[in-house]
Amino acid sequence: MATLDPPPVFPEPSLRLRYAPPASRRLMILDTNMMQYAITSPGGAVIHRLNAEIDKARIAEADEFGFCMTPFQLLEVLGTKLPDIGVDIRPVKGQPPLELFYQVVEAARVKIATLAELAQPSLAARARERRSFLPEEAHDLFDMCITTPCAQPDLTDQIASALAWDYGVKRAFPKAIAADVERALAILLLLPGQSHLSRFRIAKRMWDGFYAKARNWIPDAAPGIQAANKAMQLKTRRDFLDCDIYHLACFGWFGADVTVLTCDPPDGILNRISVYKGIVEAAAANAPDVSEERFPALHVGIIARCEPTGEITHIFPVQKIPTIA
Repeated sequence: MATLDPPPVFPEPSLRLRYAPPASRRLMILDTNMMQYAITSPGGAVIHRLNAEIDKARIAEADEFGFCMTPFQLLEVLGTKLPDIGVDIRPVKGQPPLELFYQVVEAARVKIATLAELAQPSLAARARERRSFLPEEAHDLFDMCITTPCAQPDLTDQIASALAWDYGVKRAFPKAIAADVERALAILLLLPGQSHLSRFRIAKRMWDGFYAKARNWIPDAAPGIQAANKAMQLKTRRDFLDCDIYHLACFGWFGADVTVLTCDPPDGILNRISVYKGIVEAAAANAPDVSEERFPALHVGIIARCEPTGEITHIFPVQKIPTIA
């Protein structure tokens, strides 16, 4: 049995972002790979191992504890495939960038909400079908994270809103207004509200712009920047949950702290946390007119790296990880 690595020790960074104290409520989310290993393991072996490891590592302690899920996790676990959509929204001369962005998001939401694959009865039926093939020991976890949410009558609207946001932050805008849109999106990293919607995609967009120039700006740091860039690459444009879990670990879920269980490689976890925090901090540093009281607080989040067996090998407390960028 491998020895659990202690949490890394780093110097306290100096940031404009506020640090939240421990919340009374802690939630846990499993990334898609970890969830699949857990719910399909014979006899619930991975679930039993995870429970023992979580108790040993003490990463679920709080006055209140539970599981959370995101619309993206639900779709990925169910294996729901969605067709691509297109939104033909043209900017109007003089239109504020955020107005254009939200116009695109709303148009995308309307289209996505009509997809037959996202109708609540279809998702509930798919959940029942998936559950029927799972070992009995997995039913409780599956029901908490998948079956119960699939029974919510407003599920389609929740999923459509999340997917529309994701569509908006990935969209390419006309070159003439691209820089203005980028600045407007950077401000969205800092504003409260919609805490269930990941800002990681915005940070990824900003990182890609930074990376294109950074190797020439600071050649001595090129190896570290290259490693960070490798960690920031997403497998596909439909790699949704990977964005969510880092956002939730850093900024919580409706005021609760979040513990993430993931199979991502340790160096990738470390670099993604560092870049995400660094991009948000860079946005804060370039927004002197935004009051610090309005900034999102960095929560006492934890990302635990797991083996497919359920063994926890590394623990990353997000408040202690230094920033990159």
